[in-house]
Amino acid sequence: MNQNNISAAELFQRVRELLMLPELEPQTRNKMMHDTLILCCHEGVKDTKQAFGNLFSQVDYLCKARGIKVADKIAIQTMRRHSNSQEPLSGEDLKYDARALALFISAVFGVDVPHELNVLIPHTPRPYQKGLEINNRRIRCIVKNWDGDFIRVDIDQDADEEEYLVQLKDEENHIDHTYLWDILKEGMQLNLLDCQVKQPIITPRLIVVEPDYLVDISSIATCFTAFGHHPLLYLLNLMKPRANTQATLLGNFAGAALDDIINSHGKYQMNETVKTNFREKALEFCTCPWFDPKKFYTDASLQAFNLQQVVDILFPRTASQAQMTALRGESLYDRKKAILEPSFVCEALGIQGRVDLMTTDCKLLVEQKSGRNMNIETHQVDPGYHSYQLEPHYVQLLLYYGVLQHNFKLSNDRVNIRLLYSKYRPQDGLMVVAYYQKLFKEAIQYRNQLVAASFEVAKEGFEHALNEFTPEVLNVAGTQDFFYNKYLKPQIEAITKPLHTLSPLEEAYFCRMMTFVLREQMISKVGAQEGTNTSSSDLWTMPLSEKKDAGNIYTDLHIIRKEQSCTGSGYDTITLSVPDQGKDFLPNFRIGDMVYLYTYKLKEEPDVRKAILYKGVLQEIHSDEIVVHLTDGQQNADIFEMNLPYAIEHGTSDASTGGSIRNLHQFICAPKDKRDLLLGQRVPERDTSQELT
Repeated sequence: MNQNNISAAELFQRVRELLMLPELEPQTRNKMMHDTLILCCHEGVKDTKQAFGNLFSQVDYLCKARGIKVADKIAIQTMRRHSNSQEPLSGEDLKYDARALALFISAVFGVDVPHELNVLIPHTPRPYQKGLEINNRRIRCIVKNWDGDFIRVDIDQDADEEEYLVQLKDEENHIDHTYLWDILKEGMQLNLLDCQVKQPIITPRLIVVEPDYLVDISSIATCFTAFGHHPLLYLLNLMKPRANTQATLLGNFAGAALDDIINSHGKYQMNETVKTNFREKALEFCTCPWFDPKKFYTDASLQAFNLQQVVDILFPRTASQAQMTALRGESLYDRKKAILEPSFVCEALGIQGRVDLMTTDCKLLVEQKSGRNMNIETHQVDPGYHSYQLEPHYVQLLLYYGVLQHNFKLSNDRVNIRLLYSKYRPQDGLMVVAYYQKLFKEAIQYRNQLVAASFEVAKEGFEHALNEFTPEVLNVAGTQDFFYNKYLKPQIEAITKPLHTLSPLEEAYFCRMMTFVLREQMISKVGAQEGTNTSSSDLWTMPLSEKKDAGNIYTDLHIIRKEQSCTGSGYDTITLSVPDQGKDFLPNFRIGDMVYLYTYKLKEEPDVRKAILYKGVLQEIHSDEIVVHLTDGQQNADIFEMNLPYAIEHGTSDASTGGSIRNLHQFICAPKDKRDLLLGQRVPERDTSQELT
């Protein structure tokens, strides 16, 4: 059969044969159903000019694009899973799967299911057993003790019970939190998400450990490696020197090019992006080892060419492009609502991050990667996910998706997510991916494990974890292939070997200072004492009245000017009017402080957890106005709405912690005479033959 000219009638006939040919072997029947689904998906996505991670993402995309009901979408995905199996289907399951497949074909082709097939399939959806009944979305609690089945907790809500029991395992609803046995501590705080509460038992779908300890999303994703994800990889990565390579410079250019293309109104000039990018990153370009300008320009040209096509697909400029998008059943994304590199904090999941591209109505979320993807180049899918996207990139995108869901209470079918590999043409690189709950839960589990490990190292001392920093311990997957031994293992050893060749004095100094830095980080995130205004968690744990008393928030601000600090910087200098903040208000802000600027709804309290955040620094502070210089300017001035109130609060960053840990590792890698000098083990020396002039 010619796949390029497949018709709905032919596909319906295949479904009818599935039901009418009793002599078919179970494996043959399942494969025939699977092939029919593939053919239908191919017909549905062939004109989208986008890539798809796997069949799962194709089905998910087409269900959203064609407006298929949630119950039918579940039935179609169940049919897809059955078609992947070798197990024989019962007669009842076969009929329900045939119904789901027929409805899918009908929706994709826009035609009715023919009568001769309709009489063979059920008229109602498959009856599903009711899952977990969610009656409480989020519960904050403190661990008292635990056993093999339950965690006994005190909850931070008005409750009839003094003590609640958190169920660790529920096989019927595919819930398993038993990994927490190894990391639970008395007094530990937990967020219980999507809970069924039947007093005194709470059954949560997701548990987040120490949620006030926000972890950067990209740091979590980076730890998903070919050799597994050991909790101490997070600290290992903090020790690595900051990379300044041609690849990182190209990635920075690609991000700037995406911004310029979206806001160029069809008149994009790549050379202008190159000039602006070099002006902003002149030092990095000048100090990049083995920089090849010709190759950089060639690679940049390819990235820009691909990105222009991507932007036209996502944000059609012409009426004909928009019409083609609508005919395919896709959502139309508003270019005027495109926003680049906004920040988020998500206390519910205990994570924070900055998104590459999204729309302010949260309909589109895009994570951009400028580097190579060998799965795309070799046309070989990842064996774990049967898809072309790389695991750490998939993890990163899913966590951003989770932030939007929990911060803005969005349903699964509200947000469309894309992975953009801008090195490749859109047909290969603009990848439609689906929400993969199993990997998302694994990412949150890893986040919990690394937080527990960081708390333990900070409290017990770095010396207790020193011996675990070896390739053998960190390689939890037991990987021993050529790529690991040739490339990955030497990179790990470059960081870990210096840790094990220190003198007793050097080791004592390094461990003491690492412990100090990690304790400072812990205090800066979760605080040492409530109400002392020392931690980033004050953003949500401190009531608005206390923030006002402490001078930690400006509210009811309104934009009066939006300016560009220089050509190509975007609107990065925002001036806001400051109304009366209260009789005793004394601002606890200084010029140069890092801040979050965000808008909130009228008659609601400002809350960083419910807003798109703009990071910046305070440039000017006056009694009647305040000026914020944004870290990432927005080229579309309309992004900053004039008719809504704004708030300013203190910003958060792990940059100082990362810098301190990198510097400590740089110290132990320094020549011995330098280490001896810094530790007072030798007197300073001078070379009298050297002169300054």
